[in-house]
Amino acid sequence: MVLTFCLLGYERMNTVVDICVGWRRLSHGILHQDIITCLSAYHNAKGHFFSGSRDCSVRLWDARSPTSAAIFGQTGKESAIVAHDGMLTCVDSNGYLLATGGLDKKVKIWDLRTVSASGCNPIRQIPIDDTVVLKVALGLSGSYAAVSTLSGLYLADVGTGSFTRSLEFSDRRTIRRYHDLAWSDSVLYAAGDDCRVDVYNIGSGAAAAAGGGGGGGGGSGGGAQ
Repeated sequence: MVLTFCLLGYERMNTVVDICVGWRRLSHGILHQDIITCLSAYHNAKGHFFSGSRDCSVRLWDARSPTSAAIFGQTGKESAIVAHDGMLTCVDSNGYLLATGGLDKKVKIWDLRTVSASGCNPIRQIPIDDTVVLKVALGLSGSYAAVSTLSGLYLADVGTGSFTRSLEFSDRRTIRRYHDLAWSDSVLYAAGDDCRVDVYNIGSGAAAAAGGGGGGGGGSGGGAQ
């Protein structure tokens, strides 16, 4: 079995992307203007992946090419195309949707069918709360996004932008913050700063609550197991 992976580094003050098979480099790109802070595979297209950077941009890459296949966002300061107004902290895709989060305290949803080499607009912007977005993970067939911020855990309806916050566990522990999130069907795994991995069973009731939350109501985002 041959593994394909990505190495990140610096070269001449620009950010380097190396695509490797084993330890043999396939391609080499220098397009981000600052450090790359997050990566995510694009499972709908073999050999493709996304990168987010401190330069506020998000790019789609093809491992066979030394240049990025597409860039997300519009022209911002200094004539550069940016996706967020702050450093990217997370990227995740599901089907034709891409979710991104950053230091600008926003989650943005992008339609991968509209991207181009000259930029594009998000189809939805979700200001979750007034703190930094740590992680976003698209789940439930891309209909919902689990979002972790410095203040808590949320389940957002991608279609409407409404969301609900999970305030506490069944054992009355207060949720502080999660640094990583991962879906497996309707189960959400969340790695926290209290040295635990919590498991949420996101049922239809939780999804309905997110869909009717009207932009951030209370209630539970699912039961922790």
